Amino acid sequence: MSVWTKLAAIQTALKAPKSQKSKSIGYRYRSCEDILEAVKPLLAEHGAVIQLSDALELVGQRYYIKATASLIDTDTGESTGVTAWAREAESRKGMDDSQITGSSSSYARKYALNGLLAIDDTCDADTMDNRDTGVRAQAQNSAYNGRSRAQAENKTKEPSEALKAAQQQAKAARQAYINATGADPAGVDAALKTVKGATWHTVEGCKIIIDTIAYWQNQGK
Repeated sequence: MSVWTKLAAIQTALKAPKSQKSKSIGYRYRSCEDILEAVKPLLAEHGAVIQLSDALELVGQRYYIKATASLIDTDTGESTGVTAWAREAESRKGMDDSQITGSSSSYARKYALNGLLAIDDTCDADTMDNRDTGVRAQAQNSAYNGRSRAQAENKTKEPSEALKAAQQQAKAARQAYINATGADPAGVDAALKTVKGATWHTVEGCKIIIDTIAYWQNQGK
C-alpha cells in the first residue's frame, strides 16, 4: 500500500469535529490539537505518522511562519506533505514575542494539516460567513484596533505614493492569508466588504484591511 493509498484512506475516515468555541465572537472551530487527536488512531491503524515542522521566513518587511505537515509511511519511509503560511503580528495585547510566534505557528500548522488531510474549512469563521449581524459587529470592532469611526470612514484623498504603498501591503496581506488558509479569494473579499471602513481607496482603509486579516490570523481558528 503506497503512502497515497494510506493518505486517501485516512482522509476518508477522518472526522474532526469543531470542539472549540470562541468566547469573544461565538462561533465554533477546530484547533490543530483537535485534528491531531482525531487523526492519531487512524495513523496507528494504517501504519503512518504525521510530522510537523516550522520555519521562520522574512517576506518583505514582515516575518511569516511556514509550517509543513508531512504524512510518512512507516513501512516504506515514503512521504508527502503540505505547506501553509501565517504572518506574525507585530504586537498583540497580553502576549510576549514567543507567544505571538507560537500563535502563528499553531495557525499555520492547522492549515497545513487541513490541506494534507483534505479538511474543508470553507464554512469556518475565517470568512465571517457564519456569523450573525451582532456577532459580526463585534469582530469588526475588534479589527479597528482603537481607530475611531471617523478615521475609519475618512474619504479624504490620500497622497498617491502613500496610498499605492498601503494598497501593496494590504494586497500582500490578503494574498498571504489566502495562501496560508486556502480560503476562496471571493469569500475573503466578500468578508472584507462587511468590515466598516475597509476600503482599497484610502490609506486608512488599507490599514483596516491589514488589521482585519491579522485579526483573523491571530484568532487561530
